[in-house]
Amino acid sequence: MRASLSTVAALGALLAGASCAAHGPQETAANVQRPAVRAIPEPSNRSESSARCASCHAEATRGWAESMHHASFSNADFQQAYADEPLPFCRDCHAPGFRAGRPSAAAEGIGCLDCHAVPPRHGDAGEHANTRASTVACSNCHDFAVANGANSSLQRTAHEHAASPFAAAPCTSCHEAGDHRFRGTRDPLRANPVRATFSAAPHELTVTLRAVGVGHAFPTGDLFRALRVRLWTEGAGGVVTSDAEIRLRRAFGTAAGHREEVGDNRLGVEPRTWSVPRPPGAVRAHLDVIYERGASDRGGLFAIFGERPLLSESWLLGE
Repeated sequence: MRASLSTVAALGALLAGASCAAHGPQETAANVQRPAVRAIPEPSNRSESSARCASCHAEATRGWAESMHHASFSNADFQQAYADEPLPFCRDCHAPGFRAGRPSAAAEGIGCLDCHAVPPRHGDAGEHANTRASTVACSNCHDFAVANGANSSLQRTAHEHAASPFAAAPCTSCHEAGDHRFRGTRDPLRANPVRATFSAAPHELTVTLRAVGVGHAFPTGDLFRALRVRLWTEGAGGVVTSDAEIRLRRAFGTAAGHREEVGDNRLGVEPRTWSVPRPPGAVRAHLDVIYERGASDRGGLFAIFGERPLLSESWLLGE
């Protein structure tokens, strides 16, 4: 289904009133639900540090050390959000070693033993670690809800993946697991998946955006990730003749006593189409698409941790 300007604008009007960071004032660790599934049994030695793995798995350890899994607890974005809402649930998901009593939990973030089950005689001939290399395994952290109900998911990347054309492919087929870096949108080496087409009518300018080769909605993950889309025009001499902006993201309300999704205009399987009036005298149109790691939308003010430009395109306007 294609989203018109009225649909996008209506969703945009809903993007206010929810609180920051991981959850919100109505949500506590007690009523945040994680999936009960586990790909393999928990290892018996989860209290051990990932540092022991480096002696035999140096290359994998180097890749992990540069990954967001390793920095999941220590990175500045999370620490800012965690200081605002220091819920045990947030801590234990970003550094599962806290649950296992690992002294190295804060420094490790998501460590080796959080994704690999190591048998007691690991290292002996024929004894190898098992890997949670499936979408079900990834959903333990990347798909969870705050309460029962279809609209209460805080993250739902696994559900989005299941509804995508890439449902049969594991997460690791795109987020390369071989070097243990699991590259995502923060990695400058990760290709930009957003593509834009533009058309101009006598009284209207239209941009269509699509995410190419993505096995989930874009952006996915944390609640406040967004695409900021700006379409502006200029006339003779570079005078700005119009300037419009929208955000493509999830919208939440708290009327039910917890954060509940009330709208979603992100890029998915179908493209999003946005139209604006064509101003008189415009000779060129410009499009900017910026990926935002949102931090908060308290009081209707959208604050961000950081951003990454994805697209910047221009088109000459004919008669």
